Amino acid sequence: MMMKDIRAKLHEHGWFLMPSAGARKFFALAASLGEVIDQTDVVVKPESRSLLTSCKSLDFHTDHSKADYIAWLCMKPAKEGGESILADARKAFSLLDSDQQKILETVMLKEHRVFKNDPLQFPLISNINGKPKFYYSFWLADKNMPEHQRHAFSAFRRAVAGIPYHELKLRHNDVLIINNSFVLHGRRAIKDPSRRLRRLWIHSSFTITGETHAKY
Repeated sequence: MMMKDIRAKLHEHGWFLMPSAGARKFFALAASLGEVIDQTDVVVKPESRSLLTSCKSLDFHTDHSKADYIAWLCMKPAKEGGESILADARKAFSLLDSDQQKILETVMLKEHRVFKNDPLQFPLISNINGKPKFYYSFWLADKNMPEHQRHAFSAFRRAVAGIPYHELKLRHNDVLIINNSFVLHGRRAIKDPSRRLRRLWIHSSFTITGETHAKY
């Protein structure tokens, strides 16, 4: 598949799976999409308190707001558990009424403080050329948000939980790439602690949600 076709698929459908691609294609694809701003090995560390390195399941969320795409290379699959789950936040958002949608545009969530000068907060919904960009991690919500925001946020969480989703079992050398602007991802509980993925955050200078993003 041509790179322009992969980019179009990521723009329209939000995710792309390339079975048995391997490390060389993985890094080549990432470079063609933009600038790799973070690289992490996702491994189970029993002593860690981090959700990323725990063996627990992870509910739907997005990653850092600067990551336009997220790419994973499966270096060692789990014999049991660890399936990736993907859902389209646009579908959940469309189930809400207009008042709830407008309220959600005022909700701010804590930012993942990773890079220098990261803001303390980032909006749940950003409008880009009339299209929503989502930044969503329910555990980053302010527990003291006003009641009207809390009700709208809870409605969105229920909508996310109720929409159809994709469940993928990554195999050795599989590559999965998602559009972090509207595809929510998570995973099932990991029952095989030897599972290992390499994760890349990619900041893109290409069009991802109807607007061209310049490098930061």
